[in-house]
Amino acid sequence: MDEVDDPARIVGLASNFLFFSYGVYGDLVPIMVLHGCLFPLNALRLMQSVRLKRRIHEMAHAEFDVNSLLPFMTERRVAKGEFLCRRGDEAQDIFYLRRDGPISSSWASTSARAT
Repeated sequence: MDEVDDPARIVGLASNFLFFSYGVYGDLVPIMVLHGCLFPLNALRLMQSVRLKRRIHEMAHAEFDVNSLLPFMTERRVAKGEFLCRRGDEAQDIFYLRRDGPISSSWASTSARAT
């Protein structure tokens, strides 16, 4: 990915490093402890963010295979002329049409029929 993944984390890492250095130079133990703990945490969260963005990018550009959803679906046979839904109906189902024969739909009569 070309753009900076998480500028706030990168600024946080730089800040942790600089404050840790300041704590070492000034012999300020609490600041060294705080930023010494925050640096690996920010580094871990930056790596997680980068991985997540890569996975999302890969999944968004991957080819979808409907066969992975088939085990979660139930088959429903529809008689010729039966209404599947009407325009304006509240969505309750998602239909995946297998083409065993001719399929047509029509919204002109405010309904879709199986043929």
